[in-house]
Amino acid sequence: MRREFFRFLCSAPLLLILTSLLLKPAHAVSAISCQSVSVFETTSFPLTLGSVNAVGNSVAYEFVVGQNLSSTVLNLFSINRTTGAIGTLALLNADIPARVGGVVTYTLNVSATDLSSRMTCALNISILDTNDNPPVFSPAMYNASLLENATLGSFVLTFPAATDADFNNTLTYTLISPDANFTNWFILSNRTILVGSLAQLYRASNRTITLFVNCSDSRFTTNATIRITIINIPHFILVQSSNISIQVPEDSCLGTVVGAAVVADPASMPVTFTFINTTNPPLFTIGNESGIIRTAFMPPAALPYASSILVSVVDRTAVPPVAGPNITFSFQITPVNDNAPTFSISSRNLSVGVNNPVDTILYTPPRATDADKDAVITYDLFPKPSPFAVNETTGALILKTLLIDASFYSLSIVASDGGMNDATRLNGVLPLLISVVSPSLNNNNNNNN
Repeated sequence: MRREFFRFLCSAPLLLILTSLLLKPAHAVSAISCQSVSVFETTSFPLTLGSVNAVGNSVAYEFVVGQNLSSTVLNLFSINRTTGAIGTLALLNADIPARVGGVVTYTLNVSATDLSSRMTCALNISILDTNDNPPVFSPAMYNASLLENATLGSFVLTFPAATDADFNNTLTYTLISPDANFTNWFILSNRTILVGSLAQLYRASNRTITLFVNCSDSRFTTNATIRITIINIPHFILVQSSNISIQVPEDSCLGTVVGAAVVADPASMPVTFTFINTTNPPLFTIGNESGIIRTAFMPPAALPYASSILVSVVDRTAVPPVAGPNITFSFQITPVNDNAPTFSISSRNLSVGVNNPVDTILYTPPRATDADKDAVITYDLFPKPSPFAVNETTGALILKTLLIDASFYSLSIVASDGGMNDATRLNGVLPLLISVVSPSLNNNNNNNN
């Protein structure tokens, strides 16, 4: 009996039955789903980003070893073998060269397996950039030198742009002077430092001036240090402006102050101003010590009249005398409206017949003239209202209302040289005496005129 039982256990039919039972497949994995994930960088960890879901029994999840599964990825992300949950192992960073448009994307292949089948899907994890890095100057200190007679707008230095590891940040720069004495001595224009309007470099007791350039990305700021060394020169005259431009009205009174040459002599010695060339006759005078320019003669109004005069600046107390740069004094004498339009006749008497057609031109006066250059003359009729009007351009008198009774009208054609709405206009007047008469009398009067 015992031998027969063991012979049965080892028989082929039983082995086939046992093998079929052991190799019988469970429910196979029939579906797998990977949802793309987006997360901002520097998010705290550990953090669950999402999960991979598969349909099947006793499913196990894992990353698929391949070209996308580097040691860097394994150090950043984890997957729960039982639930398929995707988590983080470290802080996430989007500030790496591999980013595109401020986004770093990792593609992970994930598999779901049971004892008999396996399915895979691609999981995309996008790391979004945030502003988490300050701007960086490299280097953080810059040196420049400048002559003490440097003038407005002189170049000091251009510093390179700061860098920012974050994507597409807008950087703004501000120049800061820690010493209030140097405020506005320098200006910043597109990362270039220039000498400002209030700079008095020769008065800087400290021959090295320290400034700071502040760079901001709207959240973080970084400073770079600027050191400017002021270089002494033996003696000089600093001209505040080498070009003076003015306009002088033609009717300016003699002696009117129209400008001044302004200089600074660091040696605190007086300077002398003279005209190198001038007009004939001289139109201006200049104070030898003050540099103040005044009117000396106004030409007649054949205007506008423009010219320029060179001004010499010399410190004659120095040995030898020290000359500063010449100053160009450019001027234009401009016309003013100081002449009224005039008519060539003093008055006019007119006779108009009753029942003349409306819009008949009754009279066109001689055109008014104006001694002022480029005067634009327009015409009007006063007083108003009346049965008449004038053409604004020609001054022609026009009948606007049918006249049926004999009467008299005393009117004036007014010529204006400043436009009808210009408060500075001047007027010329042509008085009119208009007699409204019967047709027979009108013919006789017109024949007599």
